[in-house]
Amino acid sequence: MFFLSQGFLEGLRKLADEYNFVLIFDEIKTCGKFYGGISDYVNVKADLITLGKAIGGGVPISAIAGKRKIMETIVPGQVSHAGTFNSNPLCVAAGIATLSKVLTKGAMKRAARLSEDMAKAYQDIVEDGGLLAHVSYAGVSGAVAFAPKPITDWRSFQAGDTGKWFAYCFAMMNRGIIPAGPSPDEQWTVSVVHTKEEIEEHIEAFKEVAPYVRKYDKTAEIVEAI
Repeated sequence: MFFLSQGFLEGLRKLADEYNFVLIFDEIKTCGKFYGGISDYVNVKADLITLGKAIGGGVPISAIAGKRKIMETIVPGQVSHAGTFNSNPLCVAAGIATLSKVLTKGAMKRAARLSEDMAKAYQDIVEDGGLLAHVSYAGVSGAVAFAPKPITDWRSFQAGDTGKWFAYCFAMMNRGIIPAGPSPDEQWTVSVVHTKEEIEEHIEAFKEVAPYVRKYDKTAEIVEAI
């Protein structure tokens, strides 16, 4: 479930500067959710960031980026960085193609606008239909939680109605829409190839599903994998 607590990352940056520690952002997921990652989205620059397969369109690639004075220490005899897949030509080529041709600034902004449109429509449907639910979104992703309060941590997630979420999920899939997951802790992601018409189709499906979900009263236990 995506929830961005306003001021949290800014607070970390302030503490890092005050106490002189290295601030590292795990951008493995967010590097594919925002153009420029979460760092750019909230305008907070980390000292180091980690990037994952999203930068290569799904191929096995990862990267570390950061301030020059830190990156220049990653050399033989100082900081080791070894691996059998380092600089793999196929993966690097996929990364260049993805970042220059697919996940462009314009394409990502367009996808983010579609995601925002869908989230606002979701919120209207929730309010008009009398659903006990909260909608959150940022970048190309968003989610609906059938909970009394916004999801901010594990405890508030446990307070959500998982039964209603699965009723929503399966009812949407019966209408040809895979909304997210399928798991209540996952988000939808609008890709750069989704169209406005497809977003409208998704919204219309949720309009049909909302009354059914509101009446649904079967419970579903949250099962953790250990």
